[in-house]
Amino acid sequence: MFKKLLFSFLLIASSGAANAALITQSDSVTRQSTNFSTSLIFDLFDLGPNFELTKVSFSIDGDVFGSAEIESRDASASTIDISISVELTLFDTSNAPLVISIPLFTQQFEATAYDGTNDAGGTSGITYTGLTASQFVSESYTDALTLSAFTGTGTVSLGFGAKGTSTASGSGNLATFFETEASGDVEVIYEYRAREVSEPSMVALFGLGLIALGSLRRIKK
Repeated sequence: MFKKLLFSFLLIASSGAANAALITQSDSVTRQSTNFSTSLIFDLFDLGPNFELTKVSFSIDGDVFGSAEIESRDASASTIDISISVELTLFDTSNAPLVISIPLFTQQFEATAYDGTNDAGGTSGITYTGLTASQFVSESYTDALTLSAFTGTGTVSLGFGAKGTSTASGSGNLATFFETEASGDVEVIYEYRAREVSEPSMVALFGLGLIALGSLRRIKK
């Protein structure tokens, strides 16, 4: 028993020299139509008083998917600029954004003068399917307020939202139809380290270990 007690004291005393370590949690939001919002649950940092949280990082690997139907009804040829995007946001408990990913797809179409048929085809219109774009974004925080908000027992619920945006421009007379979907992979990473033990405390702990060892020897005699 005393040997185990001594080992524990020495282990704690030397833990201040330990390197920083990471805890990574992840969750995914499956592909669905925009706009939408949901909540993601993550564990708080809770390794006890011998460890301290030093950085929290949040990332979104976001994707936008879409289709577009365009018809130019102008009397002359024009260049049509098309874009689909989605703003994916992870929010803290006060609804402030922690990290934002905005995957964006862009395309140009050279339309002739209106060909007389409003079918998103022919020479004055076009139909796009299977459009997609991705963006990975990460943000890190080391301020005391954020570290405190993610330290404790239990879990934390973070809001996640997707807001789609679609545009077509370049002609004064455009008929358009868009559909957008989005998905995202979210990670929360805790970077932590063992709390530094002051030199007097280390000496005291070592002395306590020696006392325990001496007691063990007396018992054996």
